[in-house]
Amino acid sequence: MTVAATGEFSAFVRDLFVESVQVLAAASQDLAVPTQELVAALADRTAQALTNPWPDQIARLFRGIGMTQANAFWRTEGMRHHVPGDREALGAVVELRNSLAHGGKERVTLKDVERQVRLVKRLARSADLSVRRFLMARTGREPWKADHGPLGPPFT
Repeated sequence: MTVAATGEFSAFVRDLFVESVQVLAAASQDLAVPTQELVAALADRTAQALTNPWPDQIARLFRGIGMTQANAFWRTEGMRHHVPGDREALGAVVELRNSLAHGGKERVTLKDVERQVRLVKRLARSADLSVRRFLMARTGREPWKADHGPLGPPFT
């Protein structure tokens, strides 16, 4: 479950990056469908370099579209879902994931997995909100709906 949750979060971050690039490209000009597909393919190729969601690698990826540390999603202040130390906690989960995926002998309990899933869900919501706000400020348009509904028990 640790490996799966971390992998899903990594895929989410890659998809968020690709969608962000598409939004920025479309806002700057009307793009023909082949050009839109090319932009998406180039963004996807860039995002594929994120094989593990290390916080520094995520920050580097999103700096590519102009997001700075000040609006990085693990530093979003005042958010209902923000918890101090999430960035470090994500690094610890990625480290554990790598160890488990490569034969490590660590024990992971159900409580550990529940905490990890809560973390990646919280970070996914924070990332979505931060990137959405960033794109709205850059383009003047809402890139996607903000209301995704509740996270649901037991991970809320």
